[in-house]
Amino acid sequence: MVDDYERINKDILCGNKCVGSLIETLSNKPGIRPKEELLLQAKDFIQQYYTAIKSNDTIEHRERWSEVKSSIDNTGTYDLTLKELIFGSKQAWRNAPRCIGRIQWSNLQIFDARDVKTARGMFHSICNHLKYATNNGKIRSAITIFKQRTDVNHDFRVWNSQLITYAGYKQSDGSIIGDPINVDFTAVCIEMGWRGRNGMFDVLPLVLQANGDDPELFELPSRLIMEVHITHPTYPSLADLGLRWFCVPAVSGMKFDCGGLEFTACPFSGWYMSTEIACRDLCDKQRYNLVEKIARNLGMDTRNNASLWKDKAVIEINIAVLHSFQSIGATIVDHHTASDSFMIFMKNEYKQRGGCPADWVWIVPPISGSLTPVFHQEMVMFKLKPSYEYQDEVWRTFVRKKDRIKRSKSHQSKLGFKCVASVVFSWTSLMMKVLSKRVKCTILYATETGRSERYAHTLHKIFRQAFNSRVLNMDSYNLSELRQEQLILFVTSTFGNGDPPENGKNLARALTTAKELPLQTNSNKRHTNGHKNSPLNYLKFSVFGLGSSAYPNFCAFSQLIDKTMESLGATRIYSIGEGDELCGQEEAFKTWAKRVYQVACGFFNVGNKIGLNDASDVLEKSDTIWRPETFRVIEVPIEICLSLGEEYCKVHKKSVFKCRLTERIHLEKRHSSKQTILGKIDISANIDSMNYSPGDHLLLFPNNAPALVSGIIDRLVDAPDFDEVLQLQRNTSGDDRLDRNGNHDSWNDWGRYPPCTLTDMLTRYLDISSPPSQELLNILSSQAVKTEEKFKIKRLVNNTRIFDEWKNDGKPTILDVLKQFSSIQLTPAFLISQLPLLLPRYYSISSSLDAAPGEIHVTVDVLEYQTPDGTKHQGVCSNWLNNLEIGEEIYCNVRKAPLFHLPNDQSVPIIMVGPGTGIAPFRGFWMQRKADIEHELTSRNKRNHGFGEMYLYFGCHNTTADNIYRDEIRQLEKEKILTKCFFAFSREPDIRTRFDKKKWKDIYKLIVKENGHFYICGSIQMASDVKKMLRHVIQSWGKKSESQVDEYIDKMKVSVIFAGLM
Repeated sequence: MVDDYERINKDILCGNKCVGSLIETLSNKPGIRPKEELLLQAKDFIQQYYTAIKSNDTIEHRERWSEVKSSIDNTGTYDLTLKELIFGSKQAWRNAPRCIGRIQWSNLQIFDARDVKTARGMFHSICNHLKYATNNGKIRSAITIFKQRTDVNHDFRVWNSQLITYAGYKQSDGSIIGDPINVDFTAVCIEMGWRGRNGMFDVLPLVLQANGDDPELFELPSRLIMEVHITHPTYPSLADLGLRWFCVPAVSGMKFDCGGLEFTACPFSGWYMSTEIACRDLCDKQRYNLVEKIARNLGMDTRNNASLWKDKAVIEINIAVLHSFQSIGATIVDHHTASDSFMIFMKNEYKQRGGCPADWVWIVPPISGSLTPVFHQEMVMFKLKPSYEYQDEVWRTFVRKKDRIKRSKSHQSKLGFKCVASVVFSWTSLMMKVLSKRVKCTILYATETGRSERYAHTLHKIFRQAFNSRVLNMDSYNLSELRQEQLILFVTSTFGNGDPPENGKNLARALTTAKELPLQTNSNKRHTNGHKNSPLNYLKFSVFGLGSSAYPNFCAFSQLIDKTMESLGATRIYSIGEGDELCGQEEAFKTWAKRVYQVACGFFNVGNKIGLNDASDVLEKSDTIWRPETFRVIEVPIEICLSLGEEYCKVHKKSVFKCRLTERIHLEKRHSSKQTILGKIDISANIDSMNYSPGDHLLLFPNNAPALVSGIIDRLVDAPDFDEVLQLQRNTSGDDRLDRNGNHDSWNDWGRYPPCTLTDMLTRYLDISSPPSQELLNILSSQAVKTEEKFKIKRLVNNTRIFDEWKNDGKPTILDVLKQFSSIQLTPAFLISQLPLLLPRYYSISSSLDAAPGEIHVTVDVLEYQTPDGTKHQGVCSNWLNNLEIGEEIYCNVRKAPLFHLPNDQSVPIIMVGPGTGIAPFRGFWMQRKADIEHELTSRNKRNHGFGEMYLYFGCHNTTADNIYRDEIRQLEKEKILTKCFFAFSREPDIRTRFDKKKWKDIYKLIVKENGHFYICGSIQMASDVKKMLRHVIQSWGKKSESQVDEYIDKMKVSVIFAGLM
């Protein structure tokens, strides 16, 4: 057969035997075409182009060929015009022998990215490609073409075989989770720093290589990855398998060969034929291999092949894939329609060009065989250019730039990725042998703000000098490993009412409940060094706790760990360290860390050659120490930005949900000196995820004040435009290789914050209102130009007493610091890399879902205060909430507070004590009680029998100005929901509540005799006073000694929360 385009030069003949049944692996080794070959292919392509536009052998044609020939003679290459590139790309698809969907070849969208020079630029172009191609499910075919090959050492490559594909994880038993075809490449991604989730359908990151440089890794934004969950129209059980697939197939490892030029990076996307997913991806034995699992799910008998269960299962999964795509409006084509369209395309090609290259093995669908017309069609496999060609997988042979520089040219051509990997493996094995001989040290941390984690990693840097140390989040630690440990160090904060942080709760439960421990303990004995019966008697430990002495349960969780480990028989090698947020926390940690390292080295007789100075050096350095060569911000396209909800989840590493403010009620009277608001938030869209009980907390993610944000931006050096989207990057090439001229630098995205404008960064993510720490001040001093200001800042850094006075007197914000020390010159990169995270605020929930379905209410004191030095400040969250427009979005979540829930037994009495906004959780209590009583009356048609008495003790300034919820409380008393409310007004002494002996006796009776539950919510001093009163009542009326009272109160179910945490 002869093709019209090729007839000018030569005939294309069929081979001497049919090889159409063989799946040929078309591979081209990299190399530069000789000039003679390039001239021939360039001439042929230019002629194809001008023939197609009906300008063959015109002046324009001859001039263009002369221009191309001259460029090749002088430079060895040439460039395609945009029109030639578009023509060639479409023609290559038209010529692709393995594609059944070529009838759409003329509709291909071409994105010219030949001017892109960096891997990040490639990433942005690919994001634009995917956004265009996805089109909300109305898939469009597209190709993005990067710079052509100039020599084999400066190629642009996409290392992924497809832009979107799933990871494959090989397990220790040889099994694979995910896509087996990607096991090797997944290992490469993990080696580069990617953290997979070990799931069946984890989307792999993009690994991109620009200009022959070392590859860079980029995670695709989830909004660019449209996935379909596979369900069946008549078999609901299929959904239980949790199958899904992505909508846009985008081949990214092939080469575009056009006019003698080779474009080694040219991701091409189309849309799926259903059998590609259902048969090949999900059911092929070398892929997910799910055919038997699917058959069993659908209730088929898989014992006998003669039942054709495999065929039935494959048909049903094809139906499911088609149904699932179509149900969400995502483009997909069935194999019968695709086969019919190919026959039309082939017929047209024979008419227009005299032939059509086709690979029968690839064109015929994997199911239905002779039911499709293509099965019966004779096809001829031959090659035409322009074309898309297979390439070697570059990640199997790539040699990193620094290794290339060190190697001789002859050796360089022989050593590839596998050889380098072998060397790395040998070195790693040797290092593991060294580490295995060291004493094991495990460092566990639990944190709410990230500070404990930072301290834990600092501790790891110290201990790894002499120990085989590792750092783990408490949640990811398996307690069964305790018996294999030698040394374990705990670093943890305390949250709320002496509770563990969220990621320390599991460990806390396991440690305090003997039956949950996966080891036998002897907890009723006091530990001594001779406690040989304990399974932990060989384990050594120490604890460092972080907290605030403003709260009565200072470092309670770390103290719990310390006492529990001792009771289990472990040996405390150094006393518990405690860092107070209000005074010298950083210094306390440094002192403890140095001392515990010194003691551990002596205890295990290690580290003789490693002095304490090395530990001190580590403590004086910081991971985020500021150098202009270490951090930078770059502008990125807005298209790669995540949704705001996704950003919050990524930054705070917890679920965050979008809700709306529906109502705000001012509870104080107009003449009051303060403001208290009741905010009502619609959570109906997230009701399953934000289900709560009265007493739980609402986490609100606030915005900083606009005036504070703009004030800081006005004082920055090189502040960007307000709408410029920025990404913070960190140079990870190492201190010894840093180069101010940019040579050998390795810039990678610092994943702490998502790309956004500087205004959004300062508004949503950075804490700009809290006083800076001594550590941050130390870094700020390096940015001060004036010597006298450097000296003043250093005094604050080096003298904790002076620092505490400065911090407590003025509560200076970052803007205040920049005003006070005006010679400090800060860049956006400095701010983003050094400022702490703006944390969510916790508020007691003031509602009940039964009484207010789909809503959360919060009672908020709008905070405004003046510091001793006269500076006026406003609370970040309360003022933001007070100024928010009704209907605006709010990002929030619920944190459970199980110790502050209503008792399960509704018949027991309840006593609630809460002045001011301390009344907040109790509003939820009485709303729940009212809803329960109404339900009881409705369902059983009887009066509210069986509900215990409910007493409220509430205090405020005066009865007319700030007696919030007064009318609501009065109505509740009338309805007998509240048994009695006792008021105390601090500025109306004549009507202060006074307790006579009868009231004291009544309280004793409710608590001790009737098992009443006692709840306190308020200031630290108030809570302390109430607890003293409680002790007095129990001691006086119960005739108990002080020790007996202490023991009784410990056993009481007393729940205490404090307004300072809200």
